[in-house]
Amino acid sequence: MRDRLKRLEEEAFSELRAARGESQVQAVHTKYIGRKGLLTHWLKEVGKLAASERPALGQIVNQLKAALEQATERALEEERERQKVQRLLGEEIDYSLP
Repeated sequence: MRDRLKRLEEEAFSELRAARGESQVQAVHTKYIGRKGLLTHWLKEVGKLAASERPALGQIVNQLKAALEQATERALEEERERQKVQRLLGEEIDYSLP
């Protein structure tokens, strides 16, 4: 189970790094953390495990979710900043105005 979570983590961060544009970053967020997301599914599955396994696996899933949320927010901020810079570079200032 931990191996599958590790692969899921690698896949999620790989997709997040490859995402270009705000909509793609949001799509990755939704795919993994959304209501029907893969991590949300894992959180539901943790409740079905034996009581001895729940705390350790639940902690791993929660840490992964928090890390992915933080990475998604950071990626969105970077994308918005990149869009802002592109917009500012594309603007022309008319210096001839009085």
